[in-house]
Amino acid sequence: MNKELFSEHGLSLDRLKSFLDVVEAGSIVKAAAGDTNRQSQYSRQIKELEVFFGAELTKRRGRRIEITEEGERLARLIRGAFTDLADFRADSKNEARRAVIAGGASVIEWMVAPAIARCRAVLGNPLIETLSMRSTDVVRALDDGKVDFGILREDSIPTSIQRVEVGPLSYRLFVPAKLAPKSTPRSGAAWDKLLSQLPQARLLGGGRLRRAVDEAHQALACRPNIIAEASSLLQLAAMVKSGQCAAILPHTARLAAGENSKAIPLTRFLDYSRSLCVAYKPTAIARRGWNEQTAAQLAECLRAAS
Repeated sequence: MNKELFSEHGLSLDRLKSFLDVVEAGSIVKAAAGDTNRQSQYSRQIKELEVFFGAELTKRRGRRIEITEEGERLARLIRGAFTDLADFRADSKNEARRAVIAGGASVIEWMVAPAIARCRAVLGNPLIETLSMRSTDVVRALDDGKVDFGILREDSIPTSIQRVEVGPLSYRLFVPAKLAPKSTPRSGAAWDKLLSQLPQARLLGGGRLRRAVDEAHQALACRPNIIAEASSLLQLAAMVKSGQCAAILPHTARLAAGENSKAIPLTRFLDYSRSLCVAYKPTAIARRGWNEQTAAQLAECLRAAS
């Protein structure tokens, strides 16, 4: 043990927790929840840590503070140490550890949720916490140690993060049974006729899927019968389930779209899919007793659920 860590004042669990609270909240004011005494305490404790470590942990930017690169590094170290302590405490008390899995809302609901029991078995039966987050936020959370495993598109994962492929996520046109055509469209002309008459809901503009669908419509010179737009795939699935309209959704939406919906392959209309992966930081999961094989088994659980 490095005795110099304890040869002078300034380092304590309370100070480390206070600094992490501020990093997590994004500011001293938010971390203190409006308590001015607590704000002063946070400011003092951060200064004491800066003196102890000889590093600038925050910078003042007008009326707010910004966490420095050294501060972000310290936050990761604190978070990792606290996770280790929480694991040790859970093991000692014969309680379940906590594992955090993050991904897009539809991925969590349609892939992870149905596979929770199998995922728990692979990870040693922990308490699983699922988080719905944007891809960029999942990547940052993996880097920061807030998330153990992320379910992400392969093209959104940086080289600094390892991945195991789950498989392709393909898309279908989900149509309520009462609106479904008698036969599957097998030509561009047939798709044009169907889409110009069938009431449909679509995603709001800006995303890759929306752009791909718009381009497919343009290629057919088709004017689709759009009656609603939504900000999420979950909302589109709910609209299909209500029986009011059709929507293009991942093949994993079959239950969310309702038993009475028909999933029509998009052959001759739209060739679009994305590869999903289980993403992780090897050093982070190794500290928790997992490895590459664990990630591969987790990917297999999700593959079976999809």
